[in-house]
Amino acid sequence: MDTVLYESTRGGCECTYPDTLLKGIAGNGGLFVPKTWPKFSEHDRAKLIKARSYKQVAYRVMAPYLDKKTRRVLKRLLDKAYSKKKFGSRIVPIKKLEDELYLLQVSEGPTWAFKDMALQLLAELLDYWLEELGEYLNIIVATSGDTGSAAIEAFRGRKRITVTVLSPAQGNMSSAQKKQMYGVNDKRVHNIIIEGDFDDCQALVKAIMDDKAFADAHHLGLVNSINWTRIIAQTVYFVWAWSRLAKSPNSPVAFSVPSGNFGDAYACFVALMMDIPIARIVVATNKNDVLDRFFKTGRYDARHGEMMTPTHSPSMDIKLASNFERLLSEAFGRDGIAVNMLMMKMDAKKGWQGWFDISRESPFSRLAEWGFVSGSCSDSATRGAIHMAYERYGVVLDPHTAVAFHVGLSKVVRGIPLVVVETARWEKFPDTIE
Repeated sequence: MDTVLYESTRGGCECTYPDTLLKGIAGNGGLFVPKTWPKFSEHDRAKLIKARSYKQVAYRVMAPYLDKKTRRVLKRLLDKAYSKKKFGSRIVPIKKLEDELYLLQVSEGPTWAFKDMALQLLAELLDYWLEELGEYLNIIVATSGDTGSAAIEAFRGRKRITVTVLSPAQGNMSSAQKKQMYGVNDKRVHNIIIEGDFDDCQALVKAIMDDKAFADAHHLGLVNSINWTRIIAQTVYFVWAWSRLAKSPNSPVAFSVPSGNFGDAYACFVALMMDIPIARIVVATNKNDVLDRFFKTGRYDARHGEMMTPTHSPSMDIKLASNFERLLSEAFGRDGIAVNMLMMKMDAKKGWQGWFDISRESPFSRLAEWGFVSGSCSDSATRGAIHMAYERYGVVLDPHTAVAFHVGLSKVVRGIPLVVVETARWEKFPDTIE
């Protein structure tokens, strides 16, 4: 395997894998994407179907994106990240609800959220590289609920890493989420509550990292899903689910993905770009439906204060979905100038309009060709989905997964298995479930 090179969604900034891991964000404010997509041939997909374990699939998915040095230690780091102590004996079980309807259970990690799947591995990779380079890293994280606790759990106690988590005062985090974050007593873990919502926390992180001299001087790094390693680690469980359900190397599968910052839906798209037969990517949003409106109209409108309502699914209460920039980059054929202009238009705080419209441009039609569809779900429909899943299938869904369940059922294609992607264990949201 040749080493994949990376570039910024806004053009330039060419680099290799370790830089994407350690920097997190490109020097011009863009996000790293591979210059070319590694592809699975039909023969490769047949091997994936025969793979016996999650770790074997993880190696096949991730190795092509890594440099040779990281590739040599990847199997060892996968063993450490996905140990029985952290994830139990079954990593990412797939629960059959009925014919052609499945639940992808990615929330069996230490903090009961899908973020554990990527952050546990990211921690091992960072630990390895910092030790190799003799360096230290101060990680800064924005969270709407689950990322903060998963990052703290993954990075606490590591001698070369400190973690600073920015969480919103104007949020609707559950008591369990708060206890997981604020209840940790570790000298290298710092929690800071920001007056504002998640988008304000995320804007602060980006502003800090945009000051390259400051970020370099203080050894700052990112582990939100804008870090490329988060994306490819999450891509693994989409490929894993396909490999367990596919009857042949060309069998299609559809996924319904709860969407806030768009990292999980984009990870599913990466699997598609690697030639995994994914028929549909259902982007499921709650009442804060900026993404749903975009996929229906081509207009992305995230002006401050618009449609930001506290919901039963707080981790999805996001207007500015960071990873959406990566999808735009692909839709616009890696035209960095065009993507940069769109991102500038979104910055209302700097005097721009705070929205853009590409409904009449060919990149928008490409999204439907790739199989993207979307839908939104009210709080009452979320409660209804939780009741229905329990009464019909005997499973209790957390409110985020319930959003994907509700929207996904409206997008079923006969003959194609639909996989609903879990967000968290329901126990993290006891008040809503009660």
